[in-house]
Amino acid sequence: MAQNSKPKLPKDLPQPVGWQLLLVPYKPAEKTKGGIILTDTQLTNDELSSQVAYVVDQGPQAYDNDKKFSAGPWCKIGDWIIISKWGGRKFNYSGTTYRMINDDEVLAVVDDPESVYTTSTAAEYG
Repeated sequence: MAQNSKPKLPKDLPQPVGWQLLLVPYKPAEKTKGGIILTDTQLTNDELSSQVAYVVDQGPQAYDNDKKFSAGPWCKIGDWIIISKWGGRKFNYSGTTYRMINDDEVLAVVDDPESVYTTSTAAEYG
């Protein structure tokens, strides 16, 4: 996936409610920079434990608390963000894994999802 690229998404995705953000985890490259081809199991594990996700949609109350988010929203639809490794609720829809997180679970916004490694990829494949 190229830097800043938007994942292909179905048009009929579930709509987040309340303060929820709908995310699609970053899909890692199928081989490392060094040329090692990753197994399907490793790719699935990295996707499921991904710390980087694309913000697909947000509920109507996301970032609606001026006291809590006095500096404004922490992210917006179309951003790549860093989240807790096991944060949010994971679910499959039309064969793709998605996550729902609360608006205050965003840890950072990144320009390039490929610049952030999951723990297993960084440790095992450098």
